Amino acid sequence: MKRAILYFVTMIFMFVWIPNIQAQQDQAEKKSDEWWAAGHWQRPKPNPQAKLLSLIQVKGNKFINSKGDTVLLRGLTISDPDKLESQGYWNKKHFENEDIIDLIRAYDNEIIPLVAGFDWAYDLAPLHYDPIDAKDIAYVTHPYAMKRSQPWEPKWEENFGVAADHYPVVATEFGFWLDEGKEMGEDDYGPRNIKYLENRGISWICWVFDPEWHPRMLKSWESYSLTGGGEFFKNALHGKIGK
Repeated sequence: MKRAILYFVTMIFMFVWIPNIQAQQDQAEKKSDEWWAAGHWQRPKPNPQAKLLSLIQVKGNKFINSKGDTVLLRGLTISDPDKLESQGYWNKKHFENEDIIDLIRAYDNEIIPLVAGFDWAYDLAPLHYDPIDAKDIAYVTHPYAMKRSQPWEPKWEENFGVAADHYPVVATEFGFWLDEGKEMGEDDYGPRNIKYLENRGISWICWVFDPEWHPRMLKSWESYSLTGGGEFFKNALHGKIGK
């Protein structure tokens, strides 16, 4: 009797549970195949409602569009928790010997590589004597207020402004804390920085469109309400600052 029961249970396991387990595995593999086959590692399809911008190129120390017009870029920075930066000394061989720029262009030959200096991508002074040996690239600065003491403008000119005479320069990250309801005067850091960048033809991207990373521009993802800094950069993006 016991053998019969054991035999019966075994048969149920073989003919019901095993096929069910196999079906689940097949379904999982099918989903995995669909994930890989869906092209997630390829370029995403363009949004049909997105505005198509003309190709941006480098000409001398400017960004230009397909019509030859000079382009000054303004934008927002989204936080990237995997971002890595390092301090050290200017080492252009890092870009040249490692073929980093060539590698980037192997994937997209229309892209414009952005090269950052040291001191957390702030200082481009070494371009005076040792620029990167590559064509059609641009340089990056992060002109935070604490990088240098006042007066800022002469030091900005020395550290990255002079580079804008010869190459396109983009301030890809800078920001500050500003209490809600408080406004900056013309002699404060924010207006002076925007005015300097735009007068020197330096494109800029403010940091950071995020409610958790600092100096944050948002209060929360739910409301998208702006902090004091967010309100400042909103006005700056609309050309109301630094005039």
